[in-house]
Amino acid sequence: MKPFMHHLSMAETMGSVYGQAPRVITALSSIAASIAIVAMQINVVDPEVSFMLFLAYREKGKGVVKEQ
Repeated sequence: MKPFMHHLSMAETMGSVYGQAPRVITALSSIAASIAIVAMQINVVDPEVSFMLFLAYREKGKGVVKEQ
C-alpha cells in the first residue's frame, strides 16, 4: 500500500501498475458508477419531495404533476 499512498484515485493507481488503457477504463467505470448512484438517489428522493410540495405523484405515469 505504501507506494500508492500518494495517488488520489483508483484510476491513478491502476494506471501506475497496468498502464494507460486500464487507467482510462477505471476512470470511465468510476464515472458511470457515480452517475448511476446519483440517478438512484434522485429516483428515491423524487416521491418524497413531491409529497412535501403537495404535488400528486402518478404511480403509473411518468413523473410529477400538479393536482387539478
